[in-house]
Amino acid sequence: MFHLQIQVLAMLFRTHLGDEHDNCSLTRWIIELNQDKNKLRNEQRNLVKDFRSCLDFWDIVVDGYLIATLASYSGVNSLAEFRKDLVENSDASIRLFDKIKALASDLAIFGRVDTIRKTSPIAERDQTYENHFLFLQHALTLRNFTLAMRQGDSGRVRVSLSYFTVWFQASKQFNYAMECLHLTACLSKLWSDNLVKFWMQNCLINPSGKKESWMACDYLGEYIVREVKNMMPFNINEATGNTLRNKYSPQIMVFRDTRKIMQEETDAPTFGFHSSKVKTYVDV
Repeated sequence: MFHLQIQVLAMLFRTHLGDEHDNCSLTRWIIELNQDKNKLRNEQRNLVKDFRSCLDFWDIVVDGYLIATLASYSGVNSLAEFRKDLVENSDASIRLFDKIKALASDLAIFGRVDTIRKTSPIAERDQTYENHFLFLQHALTLRNFTLAMRQGDSGRVRVSLSYFTVWFQASKQFNYAMECLHLTACLSKLWSDNLVKFWMQNCLINPSGKKESWMACDYLGEYIVREVKNMMPFNINEATGNTLRNKYSPQIMVFRDTRKIMQEETDAPTFGFHSSKVKTYVDV
């Protein structure tokens, strides 16, 4: 599921990348926000390079589009006027809630842009609006998927998956197109009700038990594998291998919780600006 999130982001990045002269293109916002595009994605392979950095940048653009769109729905001419209205008028929040509902209703019509393109002459079409509207639909579907995983809502995960299945069919990511189609078919038609229920109850996991700390099972698996590899001695043999597998590996999550508690109690920084990877055993 985590890998699916990465590939969906990569697909949407390619779709909306455009160039610096387009009004609604990621390339333009990369320049405007002084981002390094080489750190965000791999140009040669058309892939996301740093998932977290890429998602952070994506979310900033999405938030900006949402605010600008709500300002437009509110009938104001600038963001300054929109902000002033919210601060000075007591009923502004109520009116804003109505505008949010109107925007949500419009965005829920996924065939809207396609209808415009098929029925309107090219000279009468507003391509900036079309691209803007499609971007919001794609971005909010991805955000719904991300939040659903974090909140442990497998039902919303499944709904988002149905949209991703359709989108992947028009991409060159053939493996994900095939696997998403297969999973959607299994959940909708092929599996028994009990098997579907089992998948819904086990596709996400919450190892900490905290609110909104759910994650995809493959994400947790990758974390554990990475931690085990970091603990693997360079001169591993049968004895050290057995110790790693049978004693250290089952305690990975205990080590994680212990590390977090130590950081909190000692006010130790949890990040740094080192140019090279820090060797934790030397620091300890």
